[in-house]
Amino acid sequence: MQPKEYCEKWVPRKYGITPGQWGYKAKCLEELEQVTGLARNTLKNWKDLTTEAIYVQKLLFYADFYNELSVFLRKYSEKEVDTNTTD
Repeated sequence: MQPKEYCEKWVPRKYGITPGQWGYKAKCLEELEQVTGLARNTLKNWKDLTTEAIYVQKLLFYADFYNELSVFLRKYSEKEVDTNTTD
């Protein structure tokens, strides 16, 4: 997964900021920095937030999977709580 794709998917969902809004790129870089462990200066050097580094693409793929799983589990556990409280 390319950094640009990861940001387009997760920055709006996590922070409520869409591409083109003020602060989007800063949040995108912050999120990528946290997920990849790379320095912000390194991330800023990627033109159009793309990279050929396979390990970065894999890290972002795994982070995407983790985020999706977290969202699913959160929704599932909320449903379970709602079901138990309505009995």
